[in-house]
Amino acid sequence: MKYVAITIGVVLLLTVGAHAQAPKPGPELKKLEVWNEEWSYETDYKASPVGLAGKATGKMSIQMILGGFAQENRYSEKGTNGPVEGYQVTAYDPVNKQYTWNSWDNAGGIIFGSGASSGNTWNWKGTLIQGGKKYAARGTDILSQDLKTDKYTFEISTDEKTWIPVFEVRATRTK
Repeated sequence: MKYVAITIGVVLLLTVGAHAQAPKPGPELKKLEVWNEEWSYETDYKASPVGLAGKATGKMSIQMILGGFAQENRYSEKGTNGPVEGYQVTAYDPVNKQYTWNSWDNAGGIIFGSGASSGNTWNWKGTLIQGGKKYAARGTDILSQDLKTDKYTFEISTDEKTWIPVFEVRATRTK
């Protein structure tokens, strides 16, 4: 009888566990899906402490990962500052109610920060580590109304008072 009770208890626990709902991404994470796609882009680099002035062209592949709880962006470009490949992960921090991101590239750059969106405008702020130096960083993405193009500007600062433009990107969905 003891073994029957234990068996029934185990079966009940497994049945209840199998029917438990797995967490689902909230609406904030669903907002990131607007970026999911293949993109091509052109970058206009400005002379700055982190690179030379010039042009670059590249491609990005953006998709949701981890069951929709994060988004990855893999990118590569060729241009004035050489071939660059990078990886970025964006997620939503429900405690601080903001998007967070971390990015790494083969030029030794590390960027991390947070952001928010209002309509088709996304504003980001954070820290750039490049060439052994640390900079405050900020950027703005403006998606077109039809969501087919994006304009992104990026600036850095050493004192958060004077901002230096680093680059401007114009991206277009390719699919």
